Amino acid sequence: MSGSWARYRFLIIAGETSGDTLAAEFVHAVNQALPDGESAEWFGAGGPRMRDAGVELLLDLTQHAVVGLLEPIKRLGFFKRLMADLTREAELFRPDAVITVDYSGFNLRWARQWLKRINAPPYGSSDRPWMVYFISPQVWASRAGRAQILATHYDLLLSIFPFEKAWYAKHAPSLPVDFIGHPIVDRYPLEKWNPKDRLMDSKRPAIILLPGSRQAEIRHHWPVFVQMVRRVWDMGIAAEFSVVSPNEQAAQQLRKISLPKAWGESN
Repeated sequence: MSGSWARYRFLIIAGETSGDTLAAEFVHAVNQALPDGESAEWFGAGGPRMRDAGVELLLDLTQHAVVGLLEPIKRLGFFKRLMADLTREAELFRPDAVITVDYSGFNLRWARQWLKRINAPPYGSSDRPWMVYFISPQVWASRAGRAQILATHYDLLLSIFPFEKAWYAKHAPSLPVDFIGHPIVDRYPLEKWNPKDRLMDSKRPAIILLPGSRQAEIRHHWPVFVQMVRRVWDMGIAAEFSVVSPNEQAAQQLRKISLPKAWGESN
């Protein structure tokens, strides 16, 4: 699509809270990069940050993030219906490009179902929208064969680690990979960082707890964290703990489970 007053149609999918943040940043970056006279329409599944960025959401996926093996199996029917609904709505939306963000367990399966639905390569002969994967699954750490799945279903991989480009060149040479840098560098630029800035009293050992963003993660991990903190204090160690939550909803869940007094909190 080209020319003045062009309007692009982008479908974007993200799962957990971190992906919602990454996708929202992606949307803002693309919108800012569009030339004068061009605009974008966004549709997909994600979370509140994507909605605030202007994405029309079919569903808030951040409310349904699961971990482990048992929980996805229990909710298999739900996710199958969700994939079918999203595939049907995507076909009606007719995107120029599809961007899937992290969340490989869902996104790789959905991409396969979507391309079959529109009879697009490798399953058919019709034209297909540009398929982009933002943030590589950790295929270089385990199940390297998934690199070939990415190469089969995607036209471009946007990488946040510099070594990934060379790794894919060896394991999936047909997949174009662009290293775009890690988003945390833009969120916390070095010139604004002061090593003297600390969340806690520098006279005592400072420990920050990161229990996760998914409801299931917090439910399983947080009681263990709390038990560990209490044991440290019972041993007479004057450590100062601070818990960081990604949003207010996660902070509320932490408080409901048990939030010991005398430590900091940030979200």
